Amino acid sequence: MQRSFPILSGSEIIANNRSHEPCATLLLAGLARLEGRAMIMYGSTSEAAVRKRAARLSYRVVKSRDHPHPDNQGLYMLVRNESGMCVLGGRFDATLEDINEYLANEESPQAS
Repeated sequence: MQRSFPILSGSEIIANNRSHEPCATLLLAGLARLEGRAMIMYGSTSEAAVRKRAARLSYRVVKSRDHPHPDNQGLYMLVRNESGMCVLGGRFDATLEDINEYLANEESPQAS
């Protein structure tokens, strides 16, 4: 059974939180609504956490070391260890969130 959570602005969360306790549980509930569809948040997106997750799945995260230009957007690339081929962010244009989402799909592939 999938639950649906309403989208609240920051001021609505504060107004609805009469006890003034931290709202972290509301914000980190694991489900978010974006453009009418539920998106699952895939844990931490710190660089170290994403690198560790990638290594566990035989990938490596490569950070751009060059100044941004048309072929290098200054972000990250995800490379498969066995082949050395780029699977995401070919122009160093992948964010850590993009990589984390890709790795989450690799951990639990959808049945086609």
